[in-house]
Amino acid sequence: MTKILLFILISILFLNYVHAYTIENFNTEIEVYDDGVAKVINNIVLDTTGIKDTFSIPAYSPESVIVIDKTGELKFATLEGNIIIKPRKRAKNYEVRIQYLTNSITSKKDGEWAINYLIPSNEKIKADDIKKAGLILSLPNTATISSFSEDGIIFTEHSNIKIGWKLNLQEDKDTRIEATYTNKSTKGADYIKIAFYALITIILIILIGFCIKLGYCKITKRLSKGKKDIIKTLENREKEVIKLLLENKSQLYQSKIQKDTGISKATLSRVIKRLENRNIIEVRPSGNTNLILLQEWFVKK
Repeated sequence: MTKILLFILISILFLNYVHAYTIENFNTEIEVYDDGVAKVINNIVLDTTGIKDTFSIPAYSPESVIVIDKTGELKFATLEGNIIIKPRKRAKNYEVRIQYLTNSITSKKDGEWAINYLIPSNEKIKADDIKKAGLILSLPNTATISSFSEDGIIFTEHSNIKIGWKLNLQEDKDTRIEATYTNKSTKGADYIKIAFYALITIILIILIGFCIKLGYCKITKRLSKGKKDIIKTLENREKEVIKLLLENKSQLYQSKIQKDTGISKATLSRVIKRLENRNIIEVRPSGNTNLILLQEWFVKK
């Protein structure tokens, strides 16, 4: 009797969380930065009419995850190499965009970068069928491609080198996309140019310093008087966060703020909390991070 009840319970849980579905389009874009960090974007069109609760998409050590449909952000969770998504509605052609950062699909050895991206079989994704699939890999514009998986086509777009594949995903077999390349920026620096630009930078810093000291120019001239009056009341780290937001169209992810300012995670959380309490910023949860926005009244000040 106990075994029968256990079997029924497991069956109910399975049906609630894993459902087969059809994917009309499964397009992936991977942009690799100079430091090897990759931004992965999955643009998916699927039939959600048969999904009872959630569906899952494979992801590789994802950070700063964003999941949206045409209406806005969706509820999701990350679990054992998957992003589990709760669709907003049931539709034949439901469009979802999944974006995350990862450094687990790239590696470097002897100055050469390698990219290894695995797309699991339909069976592992729990999809009945994936009708169309494609992948575009974008490399730094200083990259020199050494090798890549067969059937790839090389092209350039906005000065970036790209490789595109039209994929025929298998029902019971994983699909692996690989590429290797070297980055010119890592082969050796032009020390004369570096020295020249460093000298120019030092001269400009000295000139700007004299300019400010003598009162001939003001860096905060572009700020309105209202904004300057408010900023004067802030602590140095609060000013740093506000300045960064103003330079980035009044919104930025908290993880990006931490990276650009170098402020520790705990300290930044306290700074953001103080600014939120003063109603200068708005904090919106977004996956594993927060989207930080300047309040409209401050932007218009």
